[in-house]
Amino acid sequence: MFSPIFSINNKILKNIGVVEAAKAIIDEAPLIPAYEKQFQQDAVIRTVHYGTRIEGNDLTFQEVAKLVEGQKITATDRDIQEVINYRNVTSYLEELWSLYDAAMPLPEEKNFDASDKIDLSFIVKPLSKESTN
Repeated sequence: MFSPIFSINNKILKNIGVVEAAKAIIDEAPLIPAYEKQFQQDAVIRTVHYGTRIEGNDLTFQEVAKLVEGQKITATDRDIQEVINYRNVTSYLEELWSLYDAAMPLPEEKNFDASDKIDLSFIVKPLSKESTN
């Protein structure tokens, strides 16, 4: 049996109460819609940047942010297309999630093997030359 070396005293109990009260205020505080939108956009950019970076994409965080926001950058076609495709996939998954009904059972899993062909053409768009300028 674990026996702590400290004892719980009034000071510790008071501090626990302060932390619990602060947590309750934060949990119940409404999130301003403008902040929520910015947090979501930041999360998307971070997800796309680090998700493609781990696969060897050389674009900086700022370059990925510009691409996600629809701006043009100068980089290799491969890096640009990888970021665009990754963002398209995450958008598609967000759309699917928004349609998901929590009361609905999850679909049965399908095990794919190497011979199965999965059509992702509805997500992955061909590289356009205007994205590279």
